[in-house]
Order: sequence, then C-alpha cells, then structure tokens
Amino acid sequence: MRLTKQERKRRDDLFKQGLKYCPKCGEVKPLDAFSIRGASRDGLAYQCKECIAVRDHKYRATHKGELNAYRRKYNAAHKEKDKQYYAANKDERKEYLAANKGKISARSREYYAANKDERAVYQREYNAAHKEKIAVWKHEYRRTPKGRALHRASNHRRRAYPGGQGLTDEMMLAVEEVSNGICPYCGLPIGDDGQPDHIQPLSKGGSNELDNLVLVCAHCNLSKGAKSLDEYMVCLFQSLC
Repeated sequence: MRLTKQERKRRDDLFKQGLKYCPKCGEVKPLDAFSIRGASRDGLAYQCKECIAVRDHKYRATHKGELNAYRRKYNAAHKEKDKQYYAANKDERKEYLAANKGKISARSREYYAANKDERAVYQREYNAAHKEKIAVWKHEYRRTPKGRALHRASNHRRRAYPGGQGLTDEMMLAVEEVSNGICPYCGLPIGDDGQPDHIQPLSKGGSNELDNLVLVCAHCNLSKGAKSLDEYMVCLFQSLC
C-alpha cells in the first residue's frame, strides 16, 4: 500500500525516535518489537513480532495436517544431511541445550499438553512399526551407566507415606553417584544389578528422601526387605540373612 507524504513523514519521525507503527494492531512500538527484514525500506518487518506470531499460530492451526506431512517428507529427504550437520556441531548443540534446558523443557511440556491425544496415537503407531528397533535401543541403553540407573529407578519407584516424595530418575542417579561400587551392608562389590534401598523402610516411617536412600547389592536389598537397619545388621551378624 502506497503511503501519503504525510504518512511517510510520520513514519520517518518515529524511526528517528527508535519507534515504528504496526498497521495490524495499530500500536507504536520500539524497533526491537519488529523482526529484521532486509528487503524492506527500513530493514524491518511490516508488522510487529506479536502480530506475526498470532498470524502464524492461526495458519499452523488451520493447516496442521499438511504441515506435518510436509515436515515428515522433508525430514526423510534430508536425513543424512541432518546427521552430518549434528555430528559437525555436536559441542555447540550441547552448549545450547545446557544453556536453554529450562526453556526447552517448558516449551515441550506446553506442546505435549496441548497435543496429548495426537501424540499418544502417533507414539502407539511408531512403537508398533519399530518394535525390533526400539528393543535393540533399550537393550543397548540399559548397558550404559545412566541407562542402568534409570532402569533401576523405574523398576523400584515407590510412593512414600504422606509428606514423602516419589523416587525419581534424577534421585536414583544421585544415589548411584555417591556410591563407591561396594555394598555398604555386606562389603561386596555391587556389580550391575545394584538396587536402591531405604535405610529406614517405608513401612516403618521412612521416606524417599536422598538421605534415606543407598545403593546396595541385589541380595542385600531382597533379604533386608522391610527390616530396619539395626534388625538387618543383627540378621547378617547371625548369618540368618
């Protein structure tokens, strides 16, 4: 749309003050509220970022199916190229993910909450089509230190009495990190089948707090059961466990 002489003068005066008028929302905003666009006369987008975001959101909502189809087709066609790029920029990507961890997690939670049903259908279809691939990946991942720790946490996750907290993957990793690989009960190496144990059992008022958790060998964890630490030490001393 061609501007009148008066409108051009107003635009130029605003620009000198570090401001710009958005014709979509009708507001005058700072220059940093507009995206950079080299092709325009002033080097900025015609509409403000907020108005463009609203427009793009509406477009994505009404063209969801075709956009997803295009994205799948594009990803399949550029799979090798993407692998090469990520391999060449591995360190930079790690730095970015570490610096923006909270932001990325919040965005992911919002997305999955808004697309819960759709993601559930996709996940079921993907799992059914890639059963063998997933099984191999899980087997290999569980052989890594982190994989073993997370697997233990998922297998032994419990809920404490009121006021306690659930045994999370992060807590299990923390318990494993402070372990020296020796079972604190019997003094033998823990090995790959170590398990988290509640020093004070949940049934006797213990909780899932970190100071009540310890990594022990599978034999000690199973034989201790719901015994308190004192009861189990007596049992071990008398060779009853």
